[in-house]
Amino acid sequence: KSGLLMRRVLQLLGIADAAGRARIDEAVMALPVTGTLADGALAVSGARNDDGELKIVANGDGLDPAELFTATLLHGNDMCAELMEVMDREVAPPTSTVLTGGWSSMASVVRARRLVLPDVTVATHDEATAYGAALFAAFAASTRTDFESVAAAFRSGHSDHDNSKGRS
Repeated sequence: KSGLLMRRVLQLLGIADAAGRARIDEAVMALPVTGTLADGALAVSGARNDDGELKIVANGDGLDPAELFTATLLHGNDMCAELMEVMDREVAPPTSTVLTGGWSSMASVVRARRLVLPDVTVATHDEATAYGAALFAAFAASTRTDFESVAAAFRSGHSDHDNSKGRS
């Protein structure tokens, strides 16, 4: 839902194209990662899966579009941290993160996510989600237990990712 809220904030700011996103990205990157406003001066909420509502509370002065987008990114971080906490109770915490999707092309989004996600890299594939799904399908179909060797074979373009089957 954080992407939904980012889109809605940009719409409120009259930003609907790549040039506008580049301008706001540059303005946000000129600020410290957590913005310059005093605590409580600007609050963004609503990224929960049970509401999806954009809520903005302005309790201070010095507000501008870059500060609003920064507050939106930080709220998205809060939601990421909450989800990570739930997942960490079930599986070992991750040691790295691959950030995908259109928002990952914005430096401000990547910088913000680095506050809450471990060892962030940005996907280099156009359809990174589909690529990742295909990679994990290759691993699931393999008899190998070493993900890295399956991933290396997958990336090298082998049609069979399990050489123990006698094909390559």
